[in-house]
Amino acid sequence: MSITQSTEKISPFDIASNTSFLGKSDRDTFIFTGVASNEWSIGDVPNGGYVMAIIIDSVIRHFAEKYQTDPVALNCFFFNKTIPGHLIVEIDELKMSRKGYCVVRAILKQRKDLQPLTSLESYVPSEWQDKVQGIFTMGNMDNEKGPTHFHKNPQPPSDEHLEPYNYVFMGEFLDTTFDMRTFPKSDTEAGKPEVTQTMGFKDGRPIDFKSIPYWCDMFITPPTMLGPAVLDGPVWCPTMQLEVQFKRKPTGKTIRGHYIAPHIINGRFDISGEVWNEEGEILAITRHQCLIVPWSRNSKDEGKANERLKVMMQKSKITITVNHSMNLEIIDLAEWDLPLFNEPEIPAKGEQYYSNEKTRQWSKKIASKDGFIFVTPQYNWGYPASLKNAVDYLYNEWTGKPAIIVSYANRGGGKAAAQFRQVLEGLKMRPVQTMPAICLKKDMYTENGTLKEMENYGDFTTTYRDIIDKAIKELQLDLASKK
Repeated sequence: MSITQSTEKISPFDIASNTSFLGKSDRDTFIFTGVASNEWSIGDVPNGGYVMAIIIDSVIRHFAEKYQTDPVALNCFFFNKTIPGHLIVEIDELKMSRKGYCVVRAILKQRKDLQPLTSLESYVPSEWQDKVQGIFTMGNMDNEKGPTHFHKNPQPPSDEHLEPYNYVFMGEFLDTTFDMRTFPKSDTEAGKPEVTQTMGFKDGRPIDFKSIPYWCDMFITPPTMLGPAVLDGPVWCPTMQLEVQFKRKPTGKTIRGHYIAPHIINGRFDISGEVWNEEGEILAITRHQCLIVPWSRNSKDEGKANERLKVMMQKSKITITVNHSMNLEIIDLAEWDLPLFNEPEIPAKGEQYYSNEKTRQWSKKIASKDGFIFVTPQYNWGYPASLKNAVDYLYNEWTGKPAIIVSYANRGGGKAAAQFRQVLEGLKMRPVQTMPAICLKKDMYTENGTLKEMENYGDFTTTYRDIIDKAIKELQLDLASKK
């Protein structure tokens, strides 16, 4: 396998993970240089799978002109946090063969001052700290021969419960769908330590050997799905050891992954996972050993760690429970990114006439809910087209369900709410009588014109608490009357 990139456009993943060969050291090892990017990090720490992608890039380059171009297995041990900045990968050939399997050790190292290595003459090993050590087995999959047999082979999960999802970290680079059913239902009802998702690069970069370790580690760490009912506050789950076994040459642009943490004992846990291609063929299996530690250990700067946590919690799409005994889930139209209505049939004819997968996913999401709280701005005395478009995609999924309309604008957005109420009534929904209208005041904005954080809104919560409570009680009464 060779690593070649188009000169016209290089994927952000390759920009962040490519390495360059510096030369052979006087210790008969091979030195590659690279840079770890903070854009591919969880908090302050580069994602473990991304770090392995940097290492395997060097290994694949090392074997580019040899017979053994394909990774067969890797086992990486994480000694210290990799820090965004300059690094080297030092490769030591342990077992080489003309056409048999080869084994090498690859060590990712960094200086404490994160200075780059510019020449072999300036390489002093004692000045470089081992961050990750990996053992890599290389072979040639095209020429492997022998029997093939599958026994209790895990099957790829179906698309039935997968929904669009946007990761807080690295989400700008990824297209993801996620099975939300394992999220915690409330602060007292734990979720399941299990993740099912599909994932690909937004820029269309194909799946290859270098990206497989990333896909084997780019997920919500399964134990965090347990939520507050089990975990004592926000946590970070650093990886101690990560193994990947490659089963076939990667194809396509999307993977399907399933990862589960069956044993969590004294804060240490294992993960077992599988990665399939678009045809449902197994690409790789993975095993992890990790720790559960307080989120504050993600960064030496506790204030910075807390700020990152705050952003993560604000953007996270995890279901929460409010003190009205209702399970609420945020459905963000920006994340769904529905195109302008493009179905050939009217929605009232039913889901069997939906022609687009996006429509079917949207239908399943809305059909699964008992009621809705619509939060809308007012623009030029009306509600936004994106909201109308989202509603117009469906009909039967909305019909008969109660709803609250919450509007906001400089003067509350009452005209937008009144117009939208007519639409909901036309869908035979049951909008409650009370429609909270939130007035945005000047002191709620920063000097740059962006909204301040909610805790800086002064008496905002007390001003609107009663009317929001009233609307929610009306919704609850409606739901209870239909049981």
